[in-house]
Amino acid sequence: MSPKSRKRRQRSKRSSSRRPSTPPKRAYNFEWVRSQFEGMTQEETDKRLVEMGEEHHVKYEESFANLQKEILKWEPLYLLSASSFYSTFDADSRIQRDPKRIRIFQYHLELLQSLVLSNKREAYTSDFPPPQVIGTLRKLLDESSKSFPMRRYAKLTPEMSEEERYRMRVLEDVRSHTQSVRNWGYPQQVKRILNDLFSPLDDDVERETGVSLRGLIDMWFVISTMLIKRVQTHLDKFGPIMGAKSLKEAVEIFWSVSPQMISKPEDMVAFLNEQGLNLQQTRYFLLSYGDRLLPDIYTLTFSECLNSYPVSVDEATLKTMLDRWAFSFGDLASENPEHFFLGNPVWRRPLIRLDSDRYFMPLPGLFLSFALELMEDVIRSVPNLLAKYERRRARFLEDESEQLFVSAFPSAKVHRGSLWHDPATGKDFENDLLVIIDSYQIIVEAKSGKVSAPARRGAISSLEKEIKELIVDPSLQAMRFAEYLQRNRGKHQFKTLAGNANEVDNTDCHETIRLNVTLDILANVQARWTDLRRAGLIPDDADIGVTLSLADLDLVFDLLDTTCERIHYLARRAEFERNAHYIADEADLIAFYIDSGFNIGEAEYDGTPLVIYGISEILAPYYMSVWTGDKIQKPRRPFTKWWTLILERMEKQPIERWTEIGYMLLSLSFEEQAFFEKEFRRIQRNVAMKKPLRRSGNAYILLSGPEERRNAVIGLAYKKIAKEKRDSMMIEAILPAFQKEPIKRALAIGVNVEKVISDSYPYGFLACVYRGALSAYLE
Repeated sequence: MSPKSRKRRQRSKRSSSRRPSTPPKRAYNFEWVRSQFEGMTQEETDKRLVEMGEEHHVKYEESFANLQKEILKWEPLYLLSASSFYSTFDADSRIQRDPKRIRIFQYHLELLQSLVLSNKREAYTSDFPPPQVIGTLRKLLDESSKSFPMRRYAKLTPEMSEEERYRMRVLEDVRSHTQSVRNWGYPQQVKRILNDLFSPLDDDVERETGVSLRGLIDMWFVISTMLIKRVQTHLDKFGPIMGAKSLKEAVEIFWSVSPQMISKPEDMVAFLNEQGLNLQQTRYFLLSYGDRLLPDIYTLTFSECLNSYPVSVDEATLKTMLDRWAFSFGDLASENPEHFFLGNPVWRRPLIRLDSDRYFMPLPGLFLSFALELMEDVIRSVPNLLAKYERRRARFLEDESEQLFVSAFPSAKVHRGSLWHDPATGKDFENDLLVIIDSYQIIVEAKSGKVSAPARRGAISSLEKEIKELIVDPSLQAMRFAEYLQRNRGKHQFKTLAGNANEVDNTDCHETIRLNVTLDILANVQARWTDLRRAGLIPDDADIGVTLSLADLDLVFDLLDTTCERIHYLARRAEFERNAHYIADEADLIAFYIDSGFNIGEAEYDGTPLVIYGISEILAPYYMSVWTGDKIQKPRRPFTKWWTLILERMEKQPIERWTEIGYMLLSLSFEEQAFFEKEFRRIQRNVAMKKPLRRSGNAYILLSGPEERRNAVIGLAYKKIAKEKRDSMMIEAILPAFQKEPIKRALAIGVNVEKVISDSYPYGFLACVYRGALSAYLE
């Protein structure tokens, strides 16, 4: 017997390929971290939480008081500029400091700016602090910001019900989001949305104020970009000092970029040697000396602001507008500093007025974070324009939502503003958007209401009102329409307020996705309605749909390239929110989907707390590169080459219920795809032989996913045979999965082994087989 035939004989000893199998467990990209309260009783947990609250109360009082005292010792513009600079380039290898240093973010710097503005300029010294002072400020800012919310756990009492505990958690999540989360979109999104939203109001604003909203938006973006370029230039000049190989080289680099120095490099080298500084200490010394130029980087003259405005404008008028967006030293003296955490005045007035011609802006990102509010403040200054703006918000949101769906689903039928009568209630309703694509119907309700400042601070009555308006009411609207369409599948004619009619045919629709789209973001609780229910903030019987902001919906459709991926995300996103316990905002969930496809096994259902918060950082490099013109590859969910070919051909040549087939294909992780392909290739090779080994069979079955949403994928290999025979083979292969597993449907992928899998032939047939169709075989 030849070695080759011996190998085949060994393969024939395998068990039947028709027995369902599961792939190896996936090696997840995230970490499982044990809770610090694991193993504790509820009483013990409560006691520890109260202790933590009391500890943080003491830490907050001490750190916040010390922070306010410390800033008075030094030159304030330097404190702001140095803190901002080293926050911006915290991870840059050229200025790496102590790896244990505390990282600070924009919200820390906002707090620092408001505290600095609480004192008159003469209250400060003109001394430049040594480098360690910036480290001290980092620590105090971090301690104050962390302890500010944690101290509220001291109010926890054993008598609190589970609902009250969840409510406390939700309120803290909202406050935490208000305190620390910034930027509701990437720069290109913010600019486009601002311009499109405000453009119809521009003439009214310019006629009354002398400036246009578009002009102000463009000016702010030019100023922000200019400041960021200055910061980058400073780093490019002085950063190489940290790479110097000798004390002399470090001094020479410093001298080459510091033309203002009047002594000689040799004198500096001698001075450093006298002080006994080593190379690393010399690097830090020279870098700190160069940092004295940082206040100039963040200083703006009025002429620079004027030149940033895109068209001709009256100078006095623009100066008045800039002054409205600025504070002077001491302007916040009468404010309660504790209010700066959840309602910082610098959010609406990001500039510091230095004198009649100069402004200081240490946080270029402030405009991006609060651009919508800044432009709305201009509108409020124009009599009778606010009501027009509110109407514009509603129309804009509907227009933008429609356009996103039209672009994302080119083959779909998109119907806007359908008026329909509900026989169950006897009332008439209007649906904002209905999208019909293959066997899916997507029902969209757009809500343009604003989230008020009290709601963002966790005021319970305001929060309940806005949860109802932005989440509960639109979900109820969409549910009514969904039930009506499901009961009445067929052709419909819905009138619209515009006077025309929507011709809708949902005869073949078997799946429904409900979606609420908002303009504002209701913190990260917008992404977790199940927590709102546990907290008693929405009715127990309310069936809530997914709620996304317009900017986040734009991200979904931009990051996911195909129709099937977009549908799968929206469908699985609803399931994931219903089943999993997690902390995340929408951008985190998008990033998590790209990383995992929401394939996390039983962790989706067993109550495992998932802290997904912050994973959206993997998206930032790509979107910032798009903004700056650099080239970084877009993050994409990984697929095997074969899986990609299947998806591409199916979208180019759609078959019946192809969107449901796409859902099943996309429900397998990358590892499962690779495992299935490997095992199915073995079956194909066997069937392709002149004398196939009977025990190897002609089909391979893969089971994946937890029991709550078990998936079955069947690969059938065949040669040229009649369709009836092929279908019979498919049913025979697929029956074991339905007999042994709680699955509702299975996906069959057929491959003719006489053809080579290629771009033009990734499969012979695809079919979605439903349990109901096999009832005769399963009885």
